Amino acid sequence: MTGAIDSDDAVRALDARLRAHASAADEIHDPIEFATAPAASPQFAAAVRGVARLERCTIPRLRRMLVSPTHLDARLTAFFSTWAYERYWIADRLDQLGAAYAAGDTAAAAESGGGVDRAAVRRDRRERVWLLGTAITTNLVGTPMVAVHVLQCLVDEWVLDEVYSALAGEVPDARSAELIEDIRRVKAEHAEILRLAFTLRRPAQGAGLRLVGAALRRISWPAEAGLGPMHIGALRRLVAGDTASLSRITERINALGLGEHRVALLAPRRSTVLRIRRVK
Repeated sequence: MTGAIDSDDAVRALDARLRAHASAADEIHDPIEFATAPAASPQFAAAVRGVARLERCTIPRLRRMLVSPTHLDARLTAFFSTWAYERYWIADRLDQLGAAYAAGDTAAAAESGGGVDRAAVRRDRRERVWLLGTAITTNLVGTPMVAVHVLQCLVDEWVLDEVYSALAGEVPDARSAELIEDIRRVKAEHAEILRLAFTLRRPAQGAGLRLVGAALRRISWPAEAGLGPMHIGALRRLVAGDTASLSRITERINALGLGEHRVALLAPRRSTVLRIRRVK
């Protein structure tokens, strides 16, 4: 039994957002063109490429959702297909942008990965085996897993919103600023659709609500991207640069009806940048 599943207004709001999103012709796959070749900016390039890795790690998450009860929700399955497609092309554009500003930066080029990424191959193999257990476990849990998956994606989008906001403050030229703003517009639409979907799918009470709350506290960011130290450092700098960013993410999370939480910035030696803690 979910919290607001029978709310006609909420369903209409979600449907309207989904129709608008599906009909929007976002040309996020166009090649990036500069009037003049940009000057090298290794710091900006590392940050952009780190974000690109995060956008590109959508497919493993989509795999897990499609073997769970989430795939039975027609609205969400349709949206997540478009969501994964758009995130793929966003990553492609960010890779182009990072390459333009990393000219001559051999360290960034090495970490961004030329040749075969053997760690990624190993992760993919583990993922394929782990999917079998995920399919069994999530289908035994049932419909609360839909809210869990939506919540995980929603929190990721909210953190990335702060990352893109910080990135927009570092753009070296007007063309890059225009690109980041276009991406933020698409990402804002993703976040609003996920927020509306969570409102509809959140369990009202009982074990389902407790499971969703526990899943919130297990979220670590960034997840699943296989980032190296250079990219982790760049993302940490973007998140921690504005002291109000964690407060804004916390405020959004606490508006979801899952109790009081706070977003914690972890020690620099960790590969995880953010965790979500319960406020006691």
